[in-house]
Amino acid sequence: MNNLLSIADIKAGIPAEFRSFFQIVKLNPDLITLQLAESFWHSIALFGRVSRLSKPCKIILDTSPFCIDLGVGKLSFLAEEKTYHIAIENIVFLDIKKAAMLPQNFQIATFLEEFVHALMDVEDEDLTSKIVAAIYPGIKYVDGKYTWPLL
Repeated sequence: MNNLLSIADIKAGIPAEFRSFFQIVKLNPDLITLQLAESFWHSIALFGRVSRLSKPCKIILDTSPFCIDLGVGKLSFLAEEKTYHIAIENIVFLDIKKAAMLPQNFQIATFLEEFVHALMDVEDEDLTSKIVAAIYPGIKYVDGKYTWPLL
């Protein structure tokens, strides 16, 4: 029995009203787990509900070094060890191997960060984190870092 998730599975989990804005262009099926997929879907649902989406982003779910085929060549990106994800213009590189080591609420927060960068054109990391904390009730941003909210 094959338990690997495919690009079609990941696309199917994205809420239909947001699907055209989150285009999966590459997936490493050996690294994606159902829990990571659920974090990814949840982050899209949270972001989509509070955003006026007007442009799509291309998403790579893999690990560094990233490599995508552009048709006229290949784009490679080697992230620094401390870097989990990165958005370059409308291309979002999500390192799902590194994300798998995070608690689920931090997975969601880090995915949301890249959507803020790519789809809202926010460069400032502090502002990005504040936006994420405003979007996602599962995290708080206090004194320059994420924490769990006290219930």
